[in-house]
Amino acid sequence: MQAARPLLELPRDKTDHAVRFLRDASGGSFQISLNEIPGRVQNTWANTGNESIAFSISKRGQPVSPRWARSISGKGKGWLRYELDLGVDQAEIGGFVLGSVREERDAALRSDAPYRELIRRIKALPAALRKRHLSALKTDLHGLHARIGITYCARGASRTTIDGKRRLSVEFKVNSREAQAIMTGGRLRLRSLTGSPLQVSVTCRSNTPPLIGLGLKEIFTREFLSWCKRHKSVRLARDLRSAQILFTRKKLLAGLKNYGTYFGRDTLLTALMMDDILSTPMMELILRGVLKRVSPEGRVSHEESIGYLAVYENVKEYNRLLRGGPENRRRAETLLGKLHNTREFYGMVDDDFILPVLLGRFLLRTDASLTRKKSLLLNGRVRSNLNFIFRRARNYAQRPHFSRLIRFSGHSASWRDSTFGYAGGTYPMDVNTVWVPAALTAAEKIYRFLNSNPPEDLKKMQETWSGATRHFQINLSASEVRKRISARMSALTKEERLFWKKNHKKSTRAAFEAIALDVKGRPIPVLHTDSCARLLLGDASPSGCILASYPQGLFVKGLGVLAASDVYAPPSTWKKYRADPYHSPRVVWGREMNMLLVGLARQHGRYKPALRRLHRAVKASGLRHNELWTYTVQKQKLRPLRYGGTCDIQLWNLASLAADYSIDRVGRK
Repeated sequence: MQAARPLLELPRDKTDHAVRFLRDASGGSFQISLNEIPGRVQNTWANTGNESIAFSISKRGQPVSPRWARSISGKGKGWLRYELDLGVDQAEIGGFVLGSVREERDAALRSDAPYRELIRRIKALPAALRKRHLSALKTDLHGLHARIGITYCARGASRTTIDGKRRLSVEFKVNSREAQAIMTGGRLRLRSLTGSPLQVSVTCRSNTPPLIGLGLKEIFTREFLSWCKRHKSVRLARDLRSAQILFTRKKLLAGLKNYGTYFGRDTLLTALMMDDILSTPMMELILRGVLKRVSPEGRVSHEESIGYLAVYENVKEYNRLLRGGPENRRRAETLLGKLHNTREFYGMVDDDFILPVLLGRFLLRTDASLTRKKSLLLNGRVRSNLNFIFRRARNYAQRPHFSRLIRFSGHSASWRDSTFGYAGGTYPMDVNTVWVPAALTAAEKIYRFLNSNPPEDLKKMQETWSGATRHFQINLSASEVRKRISARMSALTKEERLFWKKNHKKSTRAAFEAIALDVKGRPIPVLHTDSCARLLLGDASPSGCILASYPQGLFVKGLGVLAASDVYAPPSTWKKYRADPYHSPRVVWGREMNMLLVGLARQHGRYKPALRRLHRAVKASGLRHNELWTYTVQKQKLRPLRYGGTCDIQLWNLASLAADYSIDRVGRK
């Protein structure tokens, strides 16, 4: 069997975490991730089901960290085989999770309760109706029971969806002359017969159609590809290969391994950042893909549920319908034949306003014909989206009180979507002061292009929303800044306090926009990166606080710009960020770094010193390709670290290609 060279191999990032991407005979990409959790192996397909096979390897209850064997073996359509060196003479393989990537990430989704309820409800139906429902699933009650959960055999494990349409399996093989393998109780026990370290062959299979990545000439402009030829590097080659995995004809994948699905916000924002280097056909493909998923109400789909996750959610919907009474039986029966239908999630608020901004940028493309532009903009879902935006914007324009701003209902519903991402705020700064005004400006351009009359109150909406920043203003004197920095530093460990004190210069006054307003309309004094989106959209005035050194600002030498700073906030905020660090003062996001770098570079060279300083810091971290990264302070030195559980390749991180391209052009001016 021929050896298969990895499509892409990622460095270990100062840990045992190792990643390889392969391509099977059908052209689909396949990711193998070792030891992100000690002893855990995750296999992920870039396919139409966002599928994953994961398992753990241990010895006497302690994780075993496998390494790549000398070769990765041959490939076939829908399956791949590779070899691992376990480094021990005895081991157990267990903890199997086969299904959606989301099931590996979220243990709650592994419950088989919805499937067992489905069987109970089908069993309780009248005989004739029961027969029809079982016919839709192409099995009988015994067959349904067999499709629940994971099935184990002598060499591995498999799982079939409840409708029988999709199947995943993993098989392990050892040299029978050198080792013994016995499956008992869902655990495969391996023992070397020679005392030598175990080597095991792993074969993963799926019958789900792949997503085929696009070629570089389909994704990028000629000018950018010519630039790439002149600036060859390992880093550049890696990012170009990643683009060929994440950019597919059906959609852009948000990232692997965690998000092998469409994300509306990620797609739109990546396209905005990469506008200078994406080909016009690619940009049109992106926009049509987003518009295809716009709801009748005009909302942009944030995320899709596909594959095993879609089946799980549709089964729960089936159960809900039958709980509602006999009148829902026909709808429930119809749903049984569509368990794999994609489910779109429309619960985010920022992506709705980013879509018209990207449409407006597309109008500026000189190599796109008027016919193509009109064809795109006359899509009925463009008008639905604009009407949705006008409905949301009018409320505040009619009476500009904070309570009429765009708000969250409970959980953060914008890009900082962790529990405390917006510091517990209700009215997000980025949506209300950046994206709503930008959407209204873009709407006017779209109406002009189509020679159509915009709403009579569009001008009023634009003027009113341009003043929304007044609600978020924070102004602190130099003495107040000094006082708050001193209080925050005193709450750190001694080592961190000494480090930041050594690096901190004289305090000056601070003026910035709060990350959000609380439910009573009070600005929450957390410094953040969200205003850098204005730079991306052409505002040539970067916030001084963002680029000032921490703790006064957000910039950290050798690391980048922190996602937020709670220096100016009360102690209750410090505690909550410690508990929820995902968008906290402890992390740097690749998304924000690329937005800031591209935005600064687009200001026609006005901010070269700031641009170079930030670029050096991000490169020095050594973690620029990560979705986000963090740090620790040891022996008075800052050490950048990979943030656990992140994507190995991430869509909006590929905007670093546009950043480097733009920075090089600025340097030559």
